[in-house]
Amino acid sequence: MKNSLEPEIRQNGHTITPPLNIQRIIEDAFIFLEEKASHFIKDIPENQSFIAHPDDPAEHKPKWHQFGIITHTRKFADQYERVLHHYIKEWGVEKVVNDYLNTTIDGISKKDLLRMSIPFHDVGKFAGRFFEMENGKSSAHFNGHEALSETLIRENENIQHFFISHGLSDLQIDYIARCAGLHYELGKIKKTLKYKGVDFTIAFTKSQDCEDYCLASMEEHPDFKVEMGVLFLCDSLAKTDIILDVRSDKEIAAKSDEVAQMVADQGLHPKLADAIKQLPVNIAFARTYLGLIPEQL
Repeated sequence: MKNSLEPEIRQNGHTITPPLNIQRIIEDAFIFLEEKASHFIKDIPENQSFIAHPDDPAEHKPKWHQFGIITHTRKFADQYERVLHHYIKEWGVEKVVNDYLNTTIDGISKKDLLRMSIPFHDVGKFAGRFFEMENGKSSAHFNGHEALSETLIRENENIQHFFISHGLSDLQIDYIARCAGLHYELGKIKKTLKYKGVDFTIAFTKSQDCEDYCLASMEEHPDFKVEMGVLFLCDSLAKTDIILDVRSDKEIAAKSDEVAQMVADQGLHPKLADAIKQLPVNIAFARTYLGLIPEQL
């Protein structure tokens, strides 16, 4: 069903709705994010610096993210548009992933709708930052931000107006909301392993247990299998631009001193070294997960 705010033109006596300008929508989405980010942040004493500087890396989780939220989001989009295809081609799943993402919802491909979701995937971090005591200090957390991002896309007046005014249908907005809500669903596996005392390592990503966890996630969200893998990979790649060229846990360990020095040289949070060393594991995990996709579609 056509959205009432879509522009119309007349041609040979017929009403025609011109195609949406996808790139313009995405560019406008980032402008919206930059202009509105502070409006989502709770006006409490602990958030005053965050309100003033919503893209400051120090206001994110600097031990897990090299960049502020907005810069991370732009890097996420860049990874999706420029880098993703290199990985899925190398892993032998390029055709099956692209064929799936080229299917459409109300005339727009899932590939493009997923692109539109990226500017909003972390909007819940602005609205849902909270504080906990950690090692005797008050520390900011964003737990549950994925679900909050989805809720905001579905219910926030300004975000709804953004999508409706750009001509998106209810089904398209619903898909975008789900992308935001499930963009780090696979990251929950890592948390589950931690609670069970299992190390999240490259060795684990090659195990039957890893495959079982991946298949369980696919079963939980059977119509969103591809998206979860793609979003997890691109989000992981956007956390830091320091990427180790390693293939084993032993190689990661051997680079510990080198990583610590790079982090110190760039003036980054010393704990970011752990995130840098985890990135190759995330990539290996995404490879295992996406490698199972052809048999599951």
